[in-house]
Amino acid sequence: MTFADYLARWGSGSGGRFVSRKEAANRRGRLKRAIPIMGGIELNDLERRHLWNLQKCCLGDGLSTSTANKVMVAMRALLRDAEAAEEIHPERRRYLVSGIHKLREASNPTFEPWTLEERDLIIETYEEQLPHFAPMVRLLFFTGMRPEELLGLQWKDVDFPGQLIRIRRARVGAGNVMELTNCKTVEAPREIPLSDPAWDALMRLPLGEPEDFIVLGPRGKPLDWGNFTNRQHAYVMDLLDGLITRRVAYSARHTFITHALQSGAMDEFEVAWYCGTSTACIKKNYLKHTSEFRARMKKINLAVTPPKQDKNTRRKRKGHLRLVKG
Repeated sequence: MTFADYLARWGSGSGGRFVSRKEAANRRGRLKRAIPIMGGIELNDLERRHLWNLQKCCLGDGLSTSTANKVMVAMRALLRDAEAAEEIHPERRRYLVSGIHKLREASNPTFEPWTLEERDLIIETYEEQLPHFAPMVRLLFFTGMRPEELLGLQWKDVDFPGQLIRIRRARVGAGNVMELTNCKTVEAPREIPLSDPAWDALMRLPLGEPEDFIVLGPRGKPLDWGNFTNRQHAYVMDLLDGLITRRVAYSARHTFITHALQSGAMDEFEVAWYCGTSTACIKKNYLKHTSEFRARMKKINLAVTPPKQDKNTRRKRKGHLRLVKG
């Protein structure tokens, strides 16, 4: 049995241990990324290099190390259940699992934006060197959408009179194997208004039928995000080497969120709604990096800092605590 065939059976809740419907959907979504790499390969013919390529593709698509590790955890579970179902030899399963190593978090912060000057320089370079991709890059910078959300947009999702777009799905995968799936988070499905720069970029794209995807490649086919990051985005980063900080294309989302908060145009609740994420994520990864938030926290810390105590006072308190405990 091939990997793709077993994944279809396993992800539907059969062919493995019982899991909740939500967990089965999460597994299926995570391991869809493996189909272009090993979908047509028999389970007993899998090699470690296939798993390593999957890890590499996850990071190349802009996933965090935490999410990439979750993909490999799902892979371990699939191989375990395949062994129980006698679809893969135990020795082959142990050989493959021993080659899966947990990725460590990078020492540098993951959520790093470009400056506004760098953003404008990137857009200008796309306009001059790769004009076909410039509207898409502008949409990423001026909406903060996840790339898979932008790739999943169809013309039926555009409200022309209201200047709105409806985000209802994501498009993931690589090469010729691209699939529509649910959005990443519960908050992700949303209807958002577009700013004038974002709307102008959208209107520069060739209008298609309602079911047609908005973002297409140069040959008129749905865009392959992995190919775009490995070729066009890497080319622009090479051209601007030394002028800007080299980052993945996903950083366009980080740039929008950070500067929306920094400028005061939106608060953390509005940014979370607009970008389809939780306020906890905004506070943890973005809000703490803004100068206004740091200044506000500094004032709070100064207000609640307890007065210093001399050694005698501390000794008395410790003795009191011992008496209470006794």
